[in-house]
Amino acid sequence: MDLGAAKLNPYITFEDIQGYVTSKVSQRASMPGIGIKVPVEFETGLGSPAKFYAQFQWQQTKQTYNNSDNDENSYIIGTGLELPIYAFSLKGDVYYAKAFTGFGAPTDKISPPSFYLNGNSLEKVSSTGWALQAKVDFNKLAQVPISIAGGYSQIIYGNLTTLSSSDYARKAATVDANLAYNLTKSASLGLEYDRNITYYVGSKNDPNHAQYSNQVFLVGTYKF
Repeated sequence: MDLGAAKLNPYITFEDIQGYVTSKVSQRASMPGIGIKVPVEFETGLGSPAKFYAQFQWQQTKQTYNNSDNDENSYIIGTGLELPIYAFSLKGDVYYAKAFTGFGAPTDKISPPSFYLNGNSLEKVSSTGWALQAKVDFNKLAQVPISIAGGYSQIIYGNLTTLSSSDYARKAATVDANLAYNLTKSASLGLEYDRNITYYVGSKNDPNHAQYSNQVFLVGTYKF
């Protein structure tokens, strides 16, 4: 929808999740989930249009525990802004979620489950996350087909209570830097470095002492 100085492009999706059994809780979707995202583009006079979005996702599940079935709701709400300033751009995202940490059967001990039992009570794990990235496009600055970007992202899990005795993350962050080279208008090659910082709970971990890991990626992209 063209609103003059701004463009509004809302869309809605329907999705489903897979069930799993963990922590004495069996889960399955009771109806399709709904996702709504409303992106808005508007001119700033500083180069490319700025992009803002707001999103909401909701999923109802059937949680089976203590020989009973219960309908429970999960949701995530978030917003973000990308602000180009000629050859530079800043992008930020933030969200809050309740019982939306993961719906698949956990294969690792990093992200805690969305639901778990605390005695006879069903608990929901919350999560708060944000990300910030800065980028310089040298093609716009000096007609050199190279761009450099760096960023920081973080997620904090809440309401862990009895999960604190297990080896789950309570906080995870990533510092990243990447370099991209445009071979053509459609193809590019990139190199990315990630520094991962994770704080774990659990009897064998110090929740105030971070554990570190490093990753390097070689990325190729082609736009059709």
